[in-house]
Amino acid sequence: MTLISIRTAIETILSSVSSLDSQNVPLKDSLGLVLSEPVIAKDNVPFLDNSAMDGFAVRSYDLKSASILNPIKLKINSRMILAGDGSQRILNSGEAIRIMTGAIVPEECDAIVPVEDVSIEENFAIFCDCIEAEKNIRKSGEDMKAGSVVLERETIMTPAAFGTASAAGADHVTVIRRPSVAVLTCGDELISFDKEISPGKVRNSNGIVLYGLLKELGCLSIDLGTARDEKLDLSEKLDSARNADVILISGGVSMGERDLIREVLDELGFKMKFWKVQVKPGKPLLFGILNGKPVFGLPGNPVSTQVSFEIFVRPALLTIMGRSNIFRRTERVLLEKELKRAPGRPEFLRVKLTSSDSGKYHVSPTKKEQGSGITTSMLHANGLLFVESETIYIPKGESAPCLILDDWLSSEFGIKNSN
Repeated sequence: MTLISIRTAIETILSSVSSLDSQNVPLKDSLGLVLSEPVIAKDNVPFLDNSAMDGFAVRSYDLKSASILNPIKLKINSRMILAGDGSQRILNSGEAIRIMTGAIVPEECDAIVPVEDVSIEENFAIFCDCIEAEKNIRKSGEDMKAGSVVLERETIMTPAAFGTASAAGADHVTVIRRPSVAVLTCGDELISFDKEISPGKVRNSNGIVLYGLLKELGCLSIDLGTARDEKLDLSEKLDSARNADVILISGGVSMGERDLIREVLDELGFKMKFWKVQVKPGKPLLFGILNGKPVFGLPGNPVSTQVSFEIFVRPALLTIMGRSNIFRRTERVLLEKELKRAPGRPEFLRVKLTSSDSGKYHVSPTKKEQGSGITTSMLHANGLLFVESETIYIPKGESAPCLILDDWLSSEFGIKNSN
């Protein structure tokens, strides 16, 4: 079977998936999800005019002639207006009244003088400067107008969006629901990662890695466990994934005699879209549809699983979640060391990026050995350096494209990460 290109594989995957249906959920459960209906403000925010600071509420007219040479004295009203106090305060002519940040401004007042700009003399407040009308007052509705859209459709629910929605009076939001992803790892050699190793066995790291990657994206994961290299066990475990939105299979997709995934999937009615991609690592990637659900068969080598997830699975899941920005950022980076390699498939090398004072990114391999079984090569990788198939040499200091896995690489304030 002819290997397809990375681009063709991604295009095939994305043309086969679409966003899920909507669900009304409690606001606190919507983190990372995408709004399918707008959020509308129930009331004006602020509801009424309130003070932007601690100080004295006054009529600006009373202070129009105030100056250092002509200080104005206003009698201090005996009451104080506190935040949360909904009762109205009446201010007599020639008076000022103490007011706290967030407290409702009396109707007669049109300005707040900060407490630090006022001198107190017995029961009088002394003002040595005039003040503009509406100064230091948060006007009713200046943040949100009742009935206005405060969060548009397709907004990603972030902590900041939580703040806006809650201020608008929304305790529930309608979002594209969170996808459930079934994860199956395959292989007679696999044992649980908490078990003692024995000859011929390998700890199952891929299952927990995929769990972490899915949780990071905001997906729900369904652990199907580890299947033996037997058709019946594989079939039974895949059948238990019928309620999942997506199925991820790690291992069993290559060409060995015990790689039975394709055969079992075919017997279950699988419609294969492609098998094998011209990429390193991750060549044996399998993709297709089973009972209307996308199925990814990821290579079993740990690095292949993780890189394949980043390049092919992640964009698909974000599409299913209703996201529009589905691809990692790509930057051209400068090599700290020369790169030599044999010609072959396009390759994603695990690299560590650092930023220089000039703002450019520099990269070096996380490990000299970049084999698909070197699990630790992913540990400190915050980028995947892309090397074209025909490229066999890149000198030190030359640039190459790199997929950024971690956007917290530099600071606009000149603070550098010490790690």
